[in-house]
Amino acid sequence: MDCFNKRFGLTALAAVFFVAGCASNQAVDGGNKPVVTEIKSDLPVYAKLDLTPEGKYYFSEFSFLEFKDSVNLNTLSHNLHTGKVGCEDEIYNLHSNKKEKNELCHDKVLASFRTSSQDGQTMALNTISVLVTAVSLGTQAHSYRFSSFSDELFFKALNEALTAQPREQLISQFNSIYQQSKQTFAEKKTAYDNKWRDLNSKLEKALVVKDNSQLYQGKPEVYIHPSSPVREKASTSVKWGSASDLTAKLQEAANKEYAEGRWTLICHSIHGFKYTSSGCDQRWGTADELTMQPVLYTIDSASRYRYTPMFNASNAHISAVSDKSGRITLTNLTNSFLTVDSLSLYVGQGIDTLSNLNVQLPPRGVNRSLSLTKYSNFKTTNLVNVKKADLEHSVNLGLAMKYKVVDTNLENTLYKTGNVKLLDLPGRAF
Repeated sequence: MDCFNKRFGLTALAAVFFVAGCASNQAVDGGNKPVVTEIKSDLPVYAKLDLTPEGKYYFSEFSFLEFKDSVNLNTLSHNLHTGKVGCEDEIYNLHSNKKEKNELCHDKVLASFRTSSQDGQTMALNTISVLVTAVSLGTQAHSYRFSSFSDELFFKALNEALTAQPREQLISQFNSIYQQSKQTFAEKKTAYDNKWRDLNSKLEKALVVKDNSQLYQGKPEVYIHPSSPVREKASTSVKWGSASDLTAKLQEAANKEYAEGRWTLICHSIHGFKYTSSGCDQRWGTADELTMQPVLYTIDSASRYRYTPMFNASNAHISAVSDKSGRITLTNLTNSFLTVDSLSLYVGQGIDTLSNLNVQLPPRGVNRSLSLTKYSNFKTTNLVNVKKADLEHSVNLGLAMKYKVVDTNLENTLYKTGNVKLLDLPGRAF
């Protein structure tokens, strides 16, 4: 191609862009904004405007949740981009056929709602300048224009779609289908729950506790957890193209929800005991045969066991009694004041004494301020790895008290010890 032909080709091409620029600014009739009356419904319906091969606008995709470039059929509000954007069109390229991709500029539907805001003469001058530069440098050339959203074009398209597909009918129909689908989900959930109850009834028979310690008096916490339960209704995130499509997708969702239903056997630990367990790794799905393997807990011994010393001693002046919590009750049996100076606890071969107590007891008075937990040899009442047979052994328990009767001002002693079986004392595993 010689220079003349190049210049002639550029001039002709620029003229084409000039005409195109002028044509893009022509007004479009029939774009009256519809009068909006909001339609109330359980779920709003969002739709996407599309074009048929014949160039007719219609709603091609629907959802109960807002999605990109959608129209809310209940309010006729939309979330389309309405700002001005720059568009780049490739008009001369010596090496490539690649075109700039700009959705708002080149998408068939979205671009149909927009107009070029640059006049044709300016576009032509810019185009010639760009082409001359491109030819001289042997590179591709682009034309630039600005695209503005047109309410007129958009509402014309919206009116056309609403005429063909009345929104009242669409909203009512789709909401009705969704509400009807709840029954399908409810049936699937009922089937799931029935199988869950069946598993629970089998678990009651399958759970076995073998207590070799003979000290465990509880029941292991074992239950069947619905790890993937069936929901009572479908998610609202589904998208569809027609009423039949929505019905099929909701049915498919219900079937999938039921097919993915799962249960898991949960076995909690037994605190305070050494044990082993088996059969706790069971899992089930809705398509599985709901068989239950034995769930066995074998208890060996109590990890730790504490017994509480108890004593009950008295004379003509005073009585001293301890209870299963370790609290000591001192009772004055006289009509005179008493002062308790010291109290000793005997556990086995160990003796511990609390001195300088100065506990004042009025006539016939009671004092509960002392506790066995204050004694250092109380710790010796903790045993490890205990079975019931170990508690057949006896231990020497008792007390010794030094007290004074105020009227006589004489020191007195209360003393009593004896052997007691550990099994006869209050105790617990921990």
